Amino acid sequence: MTAPADPADDAGDGGAGTAASDLFFGLSAILIVLICLLSQNLQHALAEQTRAATAETGRALIAAATQSGLRLAIARAGGVDLVSPGAAPLTLPTDALLGAALRDWAARPGNPTVIITADATDSAFLIDTALAQAGLTGYSRIRLAAPCLSPRFTPTGLSCNG
Repeated sequence: MTAPADPADDAGDGGAGTAASDLFFGLSAILIVLICLLSQNLQHALAEQTRAATAETGRALIAAATQSGLRLAIARAGGVDLVSPGAAPLTLPTDALLGAALRDWAARPGNPTVIITADATDSAFLIDTALAQAGLTGYSRIRLAAPCLSPRFTPTGLSCNG
């Protein structure tokens, strides 16, 4: 009496094809897991690099505004930096945007420039509301899509090429 044929053994090689395909799929699964783990590390490293570049952008914008004598509000992740000629820069957390410090800054003469950095989320929306509540309607608004490490203010706006 003969044993019934194994349907998985189509090649008739005694199961070597099944073992090879099992090995292939096992190695593929291990590679997929390794790629997923490496991509998470890469995403974290890229996010950290972007945060560092955005922080450097804020520092560079404050320095450029101070040198050029501009009034500037920089909306970034977690808050807003307020720069006025002849005064030290003031940093407000997002939850303090509707307070007296921003109203005092907005009451100063001249129309400021509002710069929204690439990582600004809540502060980007709240700055317009806060400035409107403070009675400031005439201001320029610049949205940065990427970090600006060498800012230079021009009569028409902002140049990031230095």
